[in-house]
Amino acid sequence: MTLEQRFVTEPPVSEPDRQHFYIARAGEYVREESNRLGRVLSATITTFGCQMNARDSEKLAGILRQIGFVDEPDEEKADFVIFNTCTVRENANMRVYGRLGQLNHIKRKQPHKMIALCGCMMQEPEVVEKLQKSYRFVDLIFGTHNIYKFAELFVKCKEAGRMTVGTRRTRLSRNCQTSANIRLSRESTSCSAVIIFAAIVSCPTCADVNAAAIRETSFMK
Repeated sequence: MTLEQRFVTEPPVSEPDRQHFYIARAGEYVREESNRLGRVLSATITTFGCQMNARDSEKLAGILRQIGFVDEPDEEKADFVIFNTCTVRENANMRVYGRLGQLNHIKRKQPHKMIALCGCMMQEPEVVEKLQKSYRFVDLIFGTHNIYKFAELFVKCKEAGRMTVGTRRTRLSRNCQTSANIRLSRESTSCSAVIIFAAIVSCPTCADVNAAAIRETSFMK
């Protein structure tokens, strides 16, 4: 029985139940790949830009740990590489494209390696179009509005076996809220967070793409 056949239950429609469903499913894919390779899978996140991006990266790292990845700072060694991008920093786009060129050579030798791009840069249609045309080795692209759907997009990428793009704003990302009990990866803080996405930003560039600001509550040390 294939992994897809084992998952016959339809995902819930409402949040955060839907994302919990996909976190569990993503964990199955990670365990299957770990068993195939005979080792634990590893991941790394490189964050470009502001503190909002850093907080988003913490959430992504928390989900990665939940589904079975361990931290690996070396991009060449990591099985999953994520670039959380920014459009504010000077020459940020060129830095990302340059790093992708390096990863392309590595992925040719390690075809199982996954590469994901997220953040403000991915909210620009011309950037996504360029990636789809010239960087087809990238596996997953998603914008700031869809950080909360990371596990769902990961699963869809695995099931499709090709580049998956999730940059369209949904009703949920447009209004408010999702996600619960995501353990952040900050070394200094262990907490359970209810993450609320609201369209309140101070960065003019982020405001142009309606990037989501974040408020966390229910901290438990």
